[in-house]
Amino acid sequence: MLKWIVDGLTNHEIAEKMFLGVETINSYRKNLLVKLGAKNTAVLVRMALKEKLV
Repeated sequence: MLKWIVDGLTNHEIAEKMFLGVETINSYRKNLLVKLGAKNTAVLVRMALKEKLV
């Protein structure tokens, strides 16, 4: 999922790829932000690229 966020996919597009609901993806994204300590998606993307997580 993190790769798709970095690639700029919307929650709806990610939900379709993962065969999940949009609300589930919203929760997953929020959990990623909390676990990685990122303020927003832009910071999350920067962290993912810097740490070579994707």
